[in-house]
Amino acid sequence: RWKQFVVRGEETVEGKPGQTIDDLRALPRGFCEFGTNEMSEFAQVCRDAGLEDLFLTSMKIYQRRGDTCADNRFDDDATASGKTKKAKSKKKKR
Repeated sequence: RWKQFVVRGEETVEGKPGQTIDDLRALPRGFCEFGTNEMSEFAQVCRDAGLEDLFLTSMKIYQRRGDTCADNRFDDDATASGKTKKAKSKKKKR
């Protein structure tokens, strides 16, 4: 069965003449499978490689300008545009 995948974030790096693909890698070469309960380990690997923002984007956790990742890591109301959803206040009519 085929599934449709959506790219949520990508990073393009321009190489210089003579650089190999291995010189440009942010993550170690190879494949590492993480279990269903090991997302925090994968997040740490991305953080160590300087890819935390890309990881957060893949999880639909978007940063607002000026926020640090720690401040906004689990802010479900943050959007890609940097705006947040505001709850509508309900006023009672008399």
